[in-house]
Amino acid sequence: MSTGQAALELIARFHVRLLITDYNMRGMDGLQLIQSVKKVSPQTGTVLITAYDTPELWRRVGEVGVDDYLSKPFPLDGLMQIVSETVAAHRCAPA
Repeated sequence: MSTGQAALELIARFHVRLLITDYNMRGMDGLQLIQSVKKVSPQTGTVLITAYDTPELWRRVGEVGVDDYLSKPFPLDGLMQIVSETVAAHRCAPA
């Protein structure tokens, strides 16, 4: 996806089990995207990736209800584990 708005449009049209987004992007930040996704598709799991690991961001992550969070750089196996766990947790959610 090139923008958060494009992602929202697709998520509104299709069942998406997991959204992985960067915090820093054009138009809206990753937390704004996740917050919007939770409104239109509460069953979609969410992972935020960021290089801006700050106490303030951690606070906002908790407020928004992000399912998981990765700080760059991160090991690929860490991402794979999060993907597996999040998809499994949302497997039975209605479309």
